[in-house]
Amino acid sequence: FVWIRMKALILAAGYGTRLERDLRADTSGEYKHLIGVPKPLIPVGGKPLASRWLADIAKCPSIDSTVLVTNSIFAEKFSAWSRSEKDVLSIHIINDGTSSNETRLGAIA
Repeated sequence: FVWIRMKALILAAGYGTRLERDLRADTSGEYKHLIGVPKPLIPVGGKPLASRWLADIAKCPSIDSTVLVTNSIFAEKFSAWSRSEKDVLSIHIINDGTSSNETRLGAIA
């Protein structure tokens, strides 16, 4: 059997506006460390959500790399994360160049 080589695509170009608002409004201070963290990089059980997704994607033998699309606000954070995940699967970070909800391109262009 011959596997067709595929790429996984993670759409992560949102700004987390509502989450950011709620984190800033929280008076307990318990979640202050999450301000400015993109949702896919929020840790669940000590591991970022995106790392969990990547581990599952890596189990699929036909997928040889992952492309993650983000925005200019979070691009560096995703780049730093991808360097820490280098042993799992090839990850390509694409910055869509937007910096606000008003300039975002949407999921399909």
